[in-house]
Amino acid sequence: MLLSYLGRVNYSFDDKYLVTASIRRDGSSRYSKGQQWQNFPSAALAWKASNEPFLKQSAVVSDLKLRASWGLSGNPSIAPYATLNQLGSLNTIFGDQLAIGFAPGTTLPGTSGGK
Repeated sequence: MLLSYLGRVNYSFDDKYLVTASIRRDGSSRYSKGQQWQNFPSAALAWKASNEPFLKQSAVVSDLKLRASWGLSGNPSIAPYATLNQLGSLNTIFGDQLAIGFAPGTTLPGTSGGK
Protein backbone atom coordinates (compact mmCIF):
# COMPACT_ATOMS: atom_id res chain seq x y z
CA MET A 1 0.00 0.00 0.00
CA LEU A 2 1.27 3.48 -0.85
CA LEU A 3 -0.09 6.77 0.46
CA SER A 4 1.36 10.20 -0.38
CA TYR A 5 0.73 13.78 0.64
CA LEU A 6 2.05 16.79 -1.25
CA GLY A 7 2.26 20.41 -0.18
CA ARG A 8 3.62 23.37 -2.12
CA VAL A 9 4.01 27.08 -1.46
CA ASN A 10 4.78 29.65 -4.18
CA TYR A 11 5.86 33.22 -3.53
CA SER A 12 6.46 35.96 -6.07
CA PHE A 13 7.97 39.35 -5.34
CA ASP A 14 7.55 42.12 -7.92
CA ASP A 15 6.85 39.45 -10.60
CA LYS A 16 10.66 39.04 -10.89
CA TYR A 17 11.79 36.93 -7.93
CA LEU A 18 10.10 33.59 -7.38
CA VAL A 19 10.40 31.05 -4.57
CA THR A 20 8.82 27.59 -4.48
CA ALA A 21 8.96 25.14 -1.58
CA SER A 22 7.46 21.66 -1.70
CA ILE A 23 7.30 18.62 0.51
CA ARG A 24 6.07 15.16 -0.34
CA ARG A 25 5.42 12.64 2.43
CA ASP A 26 5.20 9.01 1.35
CA GLY A 27 3.99 6.11 3.43
CA SER A 28 4.54 2.57 2.21
CA SER A 29 3.79 -0.84 3.67
CA ARG A 30 7.01 -2.03 2.01
CA TYR A 31 9.22 0.01 4.35
CA SER A 32 10.44 -1.32 7.72
CA LYS A 33 8.27 -0.78 10.79
CA GLY A 34 9.08 2.60 12.30
CA GLN A 35 10.38 3.77 8.90
CA GLN A 36 7.14 3.55 6.94
CA TRP A 37 6.95 7.30 6.33
CA GLN A 38 9.61 9.32 4.49
CA ASN A 39 9.80 13.05 3.65
CA PHE A 40 11.04 14.43 0.33
CA PRO A 41 11.53 18.22 0.43
CA SER A 42 12.44 20.51 -2.47
CA ALA A 43 13.04 24.21 -3.04
CA ALA A 44 13.53 26.43 -6.07
CA LEU A 45 14.54 30.03 -6.70
CA ALA A 46 13.92 31.84 -9.97
CA TRP A 47 14.65 35.25 -11.43
CA LYS A 48 12.55 36.57 -14.32
CA ALA A 49 15.27 38.62 -15.93
CA SER A 50 12.97 39.59 -18.79
CA ASN A 51 10.90 41.64 -16.29
CA GLU A 52 13.88 43.81 -15.39
CA PRO A 53 13.82 47.34 -16.83
CA PHE A 54 17.00 46.76 -18.87
CA LEU A 55 15.32 43.89 -20.80
CA LYS A 56 11.71 45.14 -20.99
CA GLN A 57 12.15 46.75 -24.40
CA SER A 58 14.57 44.16 -25.82
CA ALA A 59 13.91 43.12 -29.40
CA VAL A 60 15.91 39.91 -28.89
CA VAL A 61 14.69 38.65 -25.50
CA SER A 62 10.95 38.26 -24.93
CA ASP A 63 11.03 35.90 -21.95
CA LEU A 64 14.06 34.91 -19.86
CA LYS A 65 13.94 33.13 -16.51
CA LEU A 66 16.88 31.67 -14.60
CA ARG A 67 16.03 28.94 -12.13
CA ALA A 68 17.94 26.86 -9.57
CA SER A 69 16.39 24.04 -7.59
CA TRP A 70 17.22 21.33 -5.09
CA GLY A 71 15.26 18.36 -3.85
CA LEU A 72 15.23 14.82 -2.58
CA SER A 73 13.49 12.10 -4.52
CA GLY A 74 12.39 8.64 -3.49
CA ASN A 75 11.47 5.43 -5.22
CA PRO A 76 8.59 3.36 -3.84
CA SER A 77 9.39 0.49 -6.25
CA ILE A 78 11.26 -1.64 -3.74
CA ALA A 79 10.85 -5.30 -2.95
CA PRO A 80 8.81 -6.09 0.17
CA TYR A 81 10.99 -6.16 3.31
CA ALA A 82 14.07 -4.93 1.42
CA THR A 83 14.55 -2.19 4.01
CA LEU A 84 14.79 -4.62 6.92
CA ASN A 85 18.21 -5.11 8.45
CA GLN A 86 19.56 -8.55 7.58
CA LEU A 87 22.22 -10.68 9.22
CA GLY A 88 24.24 -13.11 7.15
CA SER A 89 26.36 -15.92 8.53
CA LEU A 90 30.09 -16.06 7.89
CA ASN A 91 32.99 -18.36 8.67
CA THR A 92 36.45 -17.23 9.67
CA ILE A 93 39.58 -18.74 11.16
CA PHE A 94 41.12 -17.53 14.45
CA GLY A 95 44.46 -19.25 14.90
CA ASP A 96 43.61 -22.84 14.05
CA GLN A 97 39.95 -22.66 15.10
CA LEU A 98 36.95 -22.25 12.81
CA ALA A 99 34.62 -19.51 14.08
CA ILE A 100 31.08 -18.97 12.87
CA GLY A 101 29.62 -15.49 13.15
CA PHE A 102 27.04 -13.09 11.85
CA ALA A 103 27.44 -9.72 10.15
CA PRO A 104 25.10 -7.19 8.52
CA GLY A 105 24.21 -8.28 5.00
CA THR A 106 21.75 -7.52 2.23
CA THR A 107 20.68 -10.99 1.10
CA LEU A 108 16.99 -11.66 1.60
CA PRO A 109 15.85 -15.09 2.76
CA GLY A 110 15.21 -17.34 -0.22
CA THR A 111 17.46 -15.40 -2.63
CA SER A 112 20.75 -16.37 -4.18
CA GLY A 113 22.80 -13.54 -2.71
CA GLY A 114 22.99 -11.40 -5.85
CA LYS A 115 25.02 -13.80 -8.06
